Amino acid sequence: MKKYFITGATGAIGCALIPHLLRFKDVELVLLVCAENPGHLHERLEKIFKFCKFSEDDERRLRVRGVIGDVSLPESMRIFIW
Repeated sequence: MKKYFITGATGAIGCALIPHLLRFKDVELVLLVCAENPGHLHERLEKIFKFCKFSEDDERRLRVRGVIGDVSLPESMRIFIW
């Protein structure tokens, strides 16, 4: 399995890249998403899936994992949930 870590997943380039990479069955994605809490992360991931036209039972959703973080913050303030 190939894993890709994508920053800016909610932006234009990230949203274009996600469905392109997931065409390949051996790809898993880890998306860095600015979110206030796990619930907000879930909401943002659902918006990405809707934009990508991934239905609720689309297997590609199972190959996407979101983590909370912000690379623009100083290193000591970044939050990553794995």
